[in-house]
Amino acid sequence: MAATTDQAVLSEDDAACNSSSDEQTLLVPGTPALLKPPAVKAATYGTFVGYSVTVNYIIGTGVFGLPYAFYSGGMSLTAISLVLFAGFLTLTAIWVLEIMARAVGLMRAKRTGEQPVNEISDKCDYTTFCEVFGGMPGKISCQVVMALYVYGAMWAYVATFASTLQMFFTLYIYDTDSPVIYYACVGIYFCIVLPLTMLDLAEQAILQAFLTVYRFFAFAVMVCTVVAGFIYGGGYPISGSASVASDEASIWGFKWSGFGIMFTSTAFALTVHYNMPNSLSPVRNKKNLRLIALAAILTAVFFYFAVGGSCALYFTDQTNPLVVLNWRDYTGDKGGWGGSTKWWGIVIQLLILFFPILNLSNDFPLVAITLATNLDQFVPKKWLTTPRRRLTARLAIRFACVVPPVIAGTLLGELDKIFTFSGMFAFFLVFIIPCVYQWLSKRTMVKLYGKGADRTPYSGFYSHDAFVLVALVVGLAAFALAFVDAVLPSSVLL
Repeated sequence: MAATTDQAVLSEDDAACNSSSDEQTLLVPGTPALLKPPAVKAATYGTFVGYSVTVNYIIGTGVFGLPYAFYSGGMSLTAISLVLFAGFLTLTAIWVLEIMARAVGLMRAKRTGEQPVNEISDKCDYTTFCEVFGGMPGKISCQVVMALYVYGAMWAYVATFASTLQMFFTLYIYDTDSPVIYYACVGIYFCIVLPLTMLDLAEQAILQAFLTVYRFFAFAVMVCTVVAGFIYGGGYPISGSASVASDEASIWGFKWSGFGIMFTSTAFALTVHYNMPNSLSPVRNKKNLRLIALAAILTAVFFYFAVGGSCALYFTDQTNPLVVLNWRDYTGDKGGWGGSTKWWGIVIQLLILFFPILNLSNDFPLVAITLATNLDQFVPKKWLTTPRRRLTARLAIRFACVVPPVIAGTLLGELDKIFTFSGMFAFFLVFIIPCVYQWLSKRTMVKLYGKGADRTPYSGFYSHDAFVLVALVVGLAAFALAFVDAVLPSSVLL
């Protein structure tokens, strides 16, 4: 392990923070981009926009599947899991900031020959810090896990968008079950997200702030309409659904048979770590990065409890895996889902049903850009010697990020299965990789520069190896349980 680490940290030519980022100069082959100043000043933004972008990264399709997860796993089991998960993920998110700071500090120290200054003065993505501290094996393994998870996430975006748009078509234009409509909706989504994927993140600052406000408002409307249904009396009255009372014992208990769906959906909904280099590096005041990460995760957890818990309690056994589809029957009369349709019922119905369409038209490009930034590092530098080649490589990589999930979304659109698939790889991104590289980066810095060289502006008592060990054990145990639940028949776990 020591030989691998030493080789990794000395491979400056191959491990450069943001070496293929659009904001930096592409240099002659063999010269790390980090060692030269950027050609133009990188676009930056303030603390609130950084918070908005991070929240938008977290709250993707995951929130739409959480009510179904609350019902599948039971309120008690899901609530306990969500709180524990949020605590551990906050911890590992801060470790990602520490690892990024150490990677940047180490590379600059190797260049200048001075003691490392562990600050996030340059963008350093997941793939880069995995190579800095883990060598080429670390880089490749990280990229494989990230690609599988990100493709799964974008697959869920495609399925959610197409299902929602198809529902709009059948409700307001022509009622049909033809799969051609679904395929056409996938094609429309492809035409929307492909050009947006070609934009840089910092160019979307105003859009990100607007979408954060819209998300908060839409969540508030969802919760208020469900609360109004409870106040009116009874549960979800559509299609002979079981009432809240008839399902009360089951929904408040521990449904171990639904553990896999619950746990992987929770993991999927809170995964933001691999996006943090993209969302937080442009923030001007780096001292606020830890606060931004904490605030964004807590905000997401608050809305997940509010939306997931209330919807699961109200819709019970009729909770849709894509929960916004429960509002297609909203009338605004007699608790919201009864009587005749009112004009305000149509307004609320459209507001909530349109939520995934607007949300995912933005989220897909954000995630695709993150994947493309990491894939850029695998392009041989000899292919990037002219502007035409650089443009061709950039477009080809981003196109390759868009096409596979679109094809997968065309073939399979069942969200519960997609969340289970993606959630498996989320465990590695939010538990395994941060834990392993927190320990490895600290060990490397102390070995090369002495005691105290591993300290960063984001370090604290939680940086101790004991916390790393506990989080790693929890992550491995959770992954094992979710994997067994996904593979074995549910009857075995009852």
